[in-house]
Amino acid sequence: YKRQVSTQSTGSLFNMRPIVLKGGDRSITYLLYNTEGDLIFTSSKGTTPSVWWSETGERIGTYKGHNGTVWSLDVTRDSTRLVTGSADNSVKIWEVESGRELQSIQYKTPVRSVAFALGDRHFVAATDQVMGHRAGYYIYKFDEEGRKAAWTLQREQEVKGKVSQVRWGNLNQQIYLSTDEGIYIFDTETTKLLGHLTDHKKAVNSLRFAPDYSCFITASSDQTAKLWDPKSNKCIKTYETDRPVNDASLHPNLDLVVLGGGQEADKVTTSHSRVGQFQSRFFHRIYEEELGSIKGHFGPINTISFSPDGKGFASGAEDGFIRIHWFDDDFNKSVADFDA
Repeated sequence: YKRQVSTQSTGSLFNMRPIVLKGGDRSITYLLYNTEGDLIFTSSKGTTPSVWWSETGERIGTYKGHNGTVWSLDVTRDSTRLVTGSADNSVKIWEVESGRELQSIQYKTPVRSVAFALGDRHFVAATDQVMGHRAGYYIYKFDEEGRKAAWTLQREQEVKGKVSQVRWGNLNQQIYLSTDEGIYIFDTETTKLLGHLTDHKKAVNSLRFAPDYSCFITASSDQTAKLWDPKSNKCIKTYETDRPVNDASLHPNLDLVVLGGGQEADKVTTSHSRVGQFQSRFFHRIYEEELGSIKGHFGPINTISFSPDGKGFASGAEDGFIRIHWFDDDFNKSVADFDA
């Protein structure tokens, strides 16, 4: 069943004026909002993550210490500690307010993704499969003061392909790895493989849960994003595009999905044909129909996320820019009208 999409219903999507931030001379690899939504943390193919006020776009701090691309980061619920994973084979833990490095953990291979567990007492780091070392994940627990993390579980898995992201499942009961060869799900306590989801035909580039963990969304180089039921591990919705999808995010309140992507880096040219190929694209979560898109970036979008309150979204791209959009007053009504 296909809904007829009115071009008028999403007119407000095309008229928003963004705040444009220059994140550095290198591509943006990842961004996230803190729980309150007043801060945005970004990492890049440079060595220095940054933190910005989401309302104004003012950069208020940097975290200096890595010597390679910073692929991933996460922040505690109270925004006091930041964890970063880098191609310099290290994870670093930072004091958010001061920018002080609290701890550095070294590995034999690059760290592709990091994530705090629910409750912020643990975090997990996922490493690449490189030079004979298998991809793996490592779980750490913080001490009572919450400052120093100690290793509790190391698991080198028979995971095929490169890991893109690691996520905790609901109540920290599972570990999810998105990879070149699908999605792997492991039991946190026993490390037993619970599932290997292979519905995507190419690399899975990202995985994000809904705030209530009722579903999760994946983005893939096969030009689709997919919505999954974590209870059955079944794909329940597919959002089709005409170019690789690097990231996807679920709106916290509305039946809305935003996708970011574009041509692969080695296929991007400087010709006029690249114009308009790097939109943020909005889909109805239930009906799978595209509602509208927003142009602006001059390279593939690598990371995209709705704000926690759903009043806006931010994206980061190969062009080195971060774009923060705030939805206008007609936005919620536009999506509601589509449901009517």
